[in-house]
Amino acid sequence: MSDLSQFGVSGLPIGAIIQAPYPPALPGWQRCDGRVVARSAYPLFAATYTGSGPITYTVRSHSIGGANQTAFACADAANFIITGCNGDQVPFEVTPDGVTVTRATGWISYGFAGAIISTGARFVMASSVGDAIIPMVTPANQSAAMTAAKANWVTTTGVAANVIGGAGCLAYGLGQVIGLLQGAGTLVYSLPDGSNAWTAKNAPSHAYSQATFDGKYFWLTNTDAKGVVTRYDGTSFVDVQLPALYQTGTASGIASDGNGTIILIAAASPQIGVQVGYGLIVSKDNGASWGVVEVPLVENGLNASWTNVNCANGLFKLISSIGADVRYSRDAVAWNTSGGIGAGVMSGGGFAYKSGIYVDVASAASSVTQFITCVEDVTKMVFPRTTRLPTGGGSNVGWQEWIKVI
Repeated sequence: MSDLSQFGVSGLPIGAIIQAPYPPALPGWQRCDGRVVARSAYPLFAATYTGSGPITYTVRSHSIGGANQTAFACADAANFIITGCNGDQVPFEVTPDGVTVTRATGWISYGFAGAIISTGARFVMASSVGDAIIPMVTPANQSAAMTAAKANWVTTTGVAANVIGGAGCLAYGLGQVIGLLQGAGTLVYSLPDGSNAWTAKNAPSHAYSQATFDGKYFWLTNTDAKGVVTRYDGTSFVDVQLPALYQTGTASGIASDGNGTIILIAAASPQIGVQVGYGLIVSKDNGASWGVVEVPLVENGLNASWTNVNCANGLFKLISSIGADVRYSRDAVAWNTSGGIGAGVMSGGGFAYKSGIYVDVASAASSVTQFITCVEDVTKMVFPRTTRLPTGGGSNVGWQEWIKVI
């Protein structure tokens, strides 16, 4: 047993993590081994715990067979919408509970819904192929059959075909939907609540890619200035320099919880001490300040990297390039490993929440006829898990990580 003072960590608060080759002598320290424990077992630690509870997965079947991989997901108070990939027989399906699935009806030009969001009052859908090459809208909180029927969708005005489209091209906040032409053009389009007409906004000259809303500002990524994001407050645009470059070309490279926290997937940046593929660029104060968080991969050594980040119901989901390591967090700093999912099962295109259920996505590598529902056990919590064991001081004893829980 060790003397805690040996490591210079006396008096650390609950939730602090240290590295040591063996358990500290003082009580209240537990190994970071990914163990699931009841919140009631460590109430003081539970009060400060920001990770997720354990996630239970159930694989579901699409309403039709064939190549119908889930690409994106969103939800209103009544239904989830899960979209398919390019070439599918229907652009999306609707499910109220993640079990009973209704396929879209009346759609003539088959093609997946490249982006779809809920404003709470309506769904907005845009695509680079199929019927929604001009964005379409439908009222929220309808029956599954009414949401699925093309007859209940209205084509918007103010933009031509194929002007707004691409993964992550839509975001909602400040009483408006922001729409981007992914990877090209400098205009940003706005669709106000209650209107079906888009208005072009003059933004800084970038090839805009994806958008998110943090509860106060929109944040727009681009493919030409990868260390810069563009902030939009509903009136004016401002370019903001980040402490690292971010990845582009991902299905979802930026996400926010709508409450001030924003995450981008960092590009390789050894200058800031983050190993390749391990970095996240994070702000927890609506972009007033930014930092880099390192999240090591379980697949270290397999050339994996973090590629996509999503958020639903305040729960961030981080996914790796081979889909085997999926992490969850509520503060963008403490990430729990999911467990129970095999390599290649998860894709990165979407994540949605309604009535205690998350709908997640399945990748083409695993099952093109399935999607996934998830339930979080909020009565339990997951200890962090040590993912790298450096050797210190010339000793051959692997150092472990320990977290203070009492």
